[in-house]
Amino acid sequence: LTVIGIGGVLAINSNRGSATPIATASVTPIPATTIVALAATTPPTLTPSLTLTRTTAPSQTSQTATSTIAATQPATTTDVTPLSVEQMADTLEAADTLAAIANMTSTATLFTKTPTATRTLTPNLNASAVALMVTRATGTAAQFRVNQTATATRWTKTPTSTFTPSYTWTPTSTFTPSRTWTPTPTSTFTASYTWTPMPTSAPTYTPSVTPTTIVLPAGTKMTDAKGISMVWVPPGTFLMGSDKSKDKDAQDDETPQSSVKIENGFWIDLTEVTNEAYQKFIDANGYTLDEFWTDSSKDWKKSNSGPKTYIGSTDPKQPRVGITWYEAYAFCAWRGGRLPTEAEWEYAARGTNGRIYPWGNTFDGANVVYYNNSGRKSAPVGSKPGGKSWVGALDMSGNVWEWTSTIYDTKEFPYPFKADGRDNINGNRTRVLRGGSFSHFVSALRAARRDWGDPNFGEVDYLGVRCARS
Repeated sequence: LTVIGIGGVLAINSNRGSATPIATASVTPIPATTIVALAATTPPTLTPSLTLTRTTAPSQTSQTATSTIAATQPATTTDVTPLSVEQMADTLEAADTLAAIANMTSTATLFTKTPTATRTLTPNLNASAVALMVTRATGTAAQFRVNQTATATRWTKTPTSTFTPSYTWTPTSTFTPSRTWTPTPTSTFTASYTWTPMPTSAPTYTPSVTPTTIVLPAGTKMTDAKGISMVWVPPGTFLMGSDKSKDKDAQDDETPQSSVKIENGFWIDLTEVTNEAYQKFIDANGYTLDEFWTDSSKDWKKSNSGPKTYIGSTDPKQPRVGITWYEAYAFCAWRGGRLPTEAEWEYAARGTNGRIYPWGNTFDGANVVYYNNSGRKSAPVGSKPGGKSWVGALDMSGNVWEWTSTIYDTKEFPYPFKADGRDNINGNRTRVLRGGSFSHFVSALRAARRDWGDPNFGEVDYLGVRCARS
């Protein structure tokens, strides 16, 4: 700290943060006369003032504070009392002391602060408007995100309108179908388009599984719903009729012999129908139910309540005899079957190799019930097993004659046999009989032998029936 002068300018230099010492100012001696004069006067009043100047160096910050104390000397007065040496000494000491105290006790109120520049703001309305819009948009987007994640309790559901039809449909009518609909065509519809078949390149459906056809062996047995045994006759081709060069007993109505094909296999009764089996038909009211009878037989049925009974032919296992063609047809229909055609019967009797008899080409009386061994009556069915045919059918030669469905008329339906309407079941036409009986001789026991009878003919004890079914 350096003090320069007294009564003039008092300078105080202070250097903070600087490593370089401040040069020491020179002190000019004050004359004694001046000191004496000052001592004789009233001590001056000191008014301190402070000026702060900041100087910034590249490597350091330096602040220099300069304090100037100006002493104002009052106007000269003429009434000056001389001081003693002690008083002057005390005065000088007091002046120094006052100066030192002034320097040491200066306060910030003595300093004049360099004012900081005041920033004056100029309003920018356009920028303010843009900033306001940006602020609002940002706030709206932020609130939208909040709304998206808000819980359901913060929302007020807006009810959806419910459509209520303003009318009620009432059907104009209700369709009630009648029990049986019978179409009554009012016009013929002719399509206006032409059907074009698919091109040949279109894929053809081929089933992945080929249906298996079951082929039953000839003579396979089965029992029908009425408890009657039947045997299977497979389809095939055979020689029907007789060749007079091979059979000396051949009749004219059996010729010429021809090849006939049986297209479909069928079942035929193992034996002739027995009294036991036929009685079931009677007990089932077969004679009162029209559904089993042909139209032409219903008039006959009105005056006939059952077959005739013959002495010696009533055993349950004997063939049912004394029945007409009408009754024979009705009985087979009741069983769910039919009468065999003449061709089917002969095919089942002689087979594909043209046998004269069911068992072969040579007659054997042990295989048949006929005139020479019958005692003039029928025998229980199946009593001559040696006479069975190629399919196992029994009694197809002898015992009793059997009705077929074929019309016998050599002029309208001559041989060779044809599917020409001769098996029509309607009408009162004469029908073919096959097989011979216990009352006939050898010539009538051949498989090709034909006989005939009116459909209402039956009052004999040697006429029975054998049924078939497809």
